[in-house]
Amino acid sequence: MADSRRFPEVGEYQTLPEPWIEVDHERSVRLGDELVAEVATGHPLHGLSSRVIAQCERCDSILGLLGDGRWFVSHLTWTRSKPERPPWPSTTIDGTLDELLHAFADHCH
Repeated sequence: MADSRRFPEVGEYQTLPEPWIEVDHERSVRLGDELVAEVATGHPLHGLSSRVIAQCERCDSILGLLGDGRWFVSHLTWTRSKPERPPWPSTTIDGTLDELLHAFADHCH
């Protein structure tokens, strides 16, 4: 039986390149809460419904899905002074997961 917390948007349909890993439900909520805390008025993600699907194991970047079906990557700052001033946290929004996975080739550390 499949894990009900697994996100089918990635799961068996796509493979995330290393060092990206899918996150479980609990981690998704914690990272999502941090994202909401960091995003201020004027940021492209402000006020949008989203959920975190994966994170980079080498940095503070997260992969998420917006309520309208678009995908995004955001680099969390983990600063104590929240929310951040736009454009932080830095964010890229793409239409499809394939487009975003293609952009991962530019994700360097």
